[in-house]
Amino acid sequence: ETLQALYSAGAERASIVEVKTPEEKPTTVRPREYGETASWSEINTLIANNQQFLIIDFSSQIYFNAVRVGGTNHLEFEPADAEQGEKLLKIFGGQTSYEKRACIVQVGDRYFAASFCGMPHGTASVSGNTLGGQFCLYFTGSTAENLPIQDAEHNANILKASTPEE
Repeated sequence: ETLQALYSAGAERASIVEVKTPEEKPTTVRPREYGETASWSEINTLIANNQQFLIIDFSSQIYFNAVRVGGTNHLEFEPADAEQGEKLLKIFGGQTSYEKRACIVQVGDRYFAASFCGMPHGTASVSGNTLGGQFCLYFTGSTAENLPIQDAEHNANILKASTPEE
């Protein structure tokens, strides 16, 4: 019951410093795409360990290359190199953050709605990752590694990234 309360949509959370949207827009990524919803079980078989893919922050449109480094109930990734890590940090105002962000994950010619957190944990395994760890990436049906509970904030972000505004 405690875990359900902590991860529910009604749980009060500490406020997060607002990240300003940069003026620059990418030229090689299509503007504000909405991603398809795909179950974690599909993504888990689609993106293999050590496979590189693109993450596009939904609000700022900043994008970076990431590498899957593991994950059982959600995907664990690291930036592909130091330059990609700097792009990730730019999304969060230049520093790591516990903030969760809606994003689009591009794998080949497919775009998926997802959500990621800007705080690394564990040990870095990708050469050139200067951020010191791995980041969590959630898709529909993802849960924490040791808890069979979905995260309401990640789910809201996935919905945001998959639903056009009216």
